[in-house]
Amino acid sequence: MYGGRPYIGFGPGVGVGPGGVHLHVGGGGSRGGNLIISIIFIVIFLSIVLFNLSSSSGGSITASTVFREPLPDGSVVETGYYTDDAGWISNPAALEKGMKYFYEKTGVQPYVYITEEVDSSRDPSDDQMATFASSLYDKLFTDEAHLLLVFQDADGHYYPWVITGAQAKQVVDGEAVTILFDYIDRYYYDSSLSSEEFFSDVFESTADRIMDKTTNPVFIIGICFCGVVALFIIAVVVSNVLKHKKEEADRMERILNTDLSDQVEASPGLKDLEDKYK
Repeated sequence: MYGGRPYIGFGPGVGVGPGGVHLHVGGGGSRGGNLIISIIFIVIFLSIVLFNLSSSSGGSITASTVFREPLPDGSVVETGYYTDDAGWISNPAALEKGMKYFYEKTGVQPYVYITEEVDSSRDPSDDQMATFASSLYDKLFTDEAHLLLVFQDADGHYYPWVITGAQAKQVVDGEAVTILFDYIDRYYYDSSLSSEEFFSDVFESTADRIMDKTTNPVFIIGICFCGVVALFIIAVVVSNVLKHKKEEADRMERILNTDLSDQVEASPGLKDLEDKYK
């Protein structure tokens, strides 16, 4: 028995089985108003897109709040990837695809033990699961770099239990295990997945999530909003400069197009000046 090995349990669940934006800048109040409206729409559009991206990328999945480094090569004495006492697996390659991906990305080799009974019980207690998983780890592995998922499923109830080796815990910590459980809960109810795809997707998605720090969508929206505000300020300044230049050009054009003889006739002072120099 490996002393001090961490294990994490998870209570039973119930289930049924496994182009571009173009900005026109110009003078005038109407154009300024249109610019503001356009920027507001851009902010709303970005918010909707970022919200959808957040949801599709795992909005209901626990965030990964730390950066994790994979275990160094040689940490694992590589073994098989599963035991199927429940008769679920008919395509081992499909199952192992995501599990090998997890191994490559984290340096921790996963192993799933699928069973209908634990300690002769179809509804095991936490103590039964903990004892069974710990004993099974010692029988299956000779290192501390494995992750063992005991997946007990019977009578429409599933009960996952994870135990990690002491070295594996450097990568698969409590938060990472919670993320793994979140993906189990998400994919378990997806009837489009086979049993093999269910476990494969769970481990592949978990690896991607835990090995990168989750970016807060609110932070992204804030950056985008600040960028739009900066764009608005620049647009207003440029618009005012162009408006001023246009007014100056119009004034000079009026001066250049004015007939001086008409100005002389209309102004007695200019008439006297003209007579003096003549």
